[in-house]
Amino acid sequence: MDKPDIDSMHQINDSDLKTQLQEILGGIIATLDIYEAIDNGESYDIVNLKNNDILFEDVNLNIVANIIAAALNTGDEVNISTVESILKTEKYAVSKMVEVKIYEELSENATDLDKLAIYETKLTEAEHKSSNAVEKLLSQCQSLISI
Repeated sequence: MDKPDIDSMHQINDSDLKTQLQEILGGIIATLDIYEAIDNGESYDIVNLKNNDILFEDVNLNIVANIIAAALNTGDEVNISTVESILKTEKYAVSKMVEVKIYEELSENATDLDKLAIYETKLTEAEHKSSNAVEKLLSQCQSLISI
């Protein structure tokens, strides 16, 4: 009795298995939505690359856009109200960062001591609000990606 050629059987089985896996993965990939944060020149849009639908637009911070896109790419259901809350907090945090910058510049350029005192007080308040907003934003982002 002839011995079966085990090497050729493995090659045939490996080839069949490879083809089957490619077909299965191709089917899975075709059904998945893939999201990416796209720089539009002024801010970021979160786009479904499969159909070019924009899910969220005018995201100011790249890190926030990437976190939202990453959460969407997990395949798990993402609570849209949570994302909208993150974006609201992000806009507030960015406005406070801008306020800090404005009062820093006003303080640096102030020639009147009374105005300087006012600007420095406003700067301290803005820094505190900015810090709190950024911490809230980070916490919300962390909760989004840890679900």
